[in-house]
Amino acid sequence: MQTATRILWKVATLLLAILIGLAFTLALLADPAHASTGAELAPTPAITFGLDWIAGLNLLVSLVLPAFVAFVTTRLTQSRTKVVLLAGLNALTAALGELLRTASEGATYDAGTALLTFVAGLVVSWLAYDKAWKKAGITSETVGRGRVVEGTFTDGAGRHAANGAEPV
Repeated sequence: MQTATRILWKVATLLLAILIGLAFTLALLADPAHASTGAELAPTPAITFGLDWIAGLNLLVSLVLPAFVAFVTTRLTQSRTKVVLLAGLNALTAALGELLRTASEGATYDAGTALLTFVAGLVVSWLAYDKAWKKAGITSETVGRGRVVEGTFTDGAGRHAANGAEPV
């Protein structure tokens, strides 16, 4: 139970940080002091910051991918296989995200944006695994298929104790 609480706390903290960052960005972009009165044109900003919902969704999926990889792999899976699986899933989400952007906006497919999203997603996934999921105990040894459940055997328990015979 303690592990689940830690996971929820880390995810909630991360989501809160993302929401605060988005609110701060929106507050800067929608500052009414820079609004036009209609009589004059507002100056064109030299720098703009745009983050669409598809990029945000890709980063949120990248946060969950390490836990998914830990869940579907066994404790005997080599670490390089897990890294390749994580990189492949990040590449797939980046490519699908750019494909979704292309379909929704009617623009051309931008491979550079897909590559940049892949790199950012890979960094987010690695940091999420190393700093959050691993510290919370979410690894393939604890949640993956084929995990070993630790326990103790008591002396005399089992079918030999029912007969009164000594275990061999």
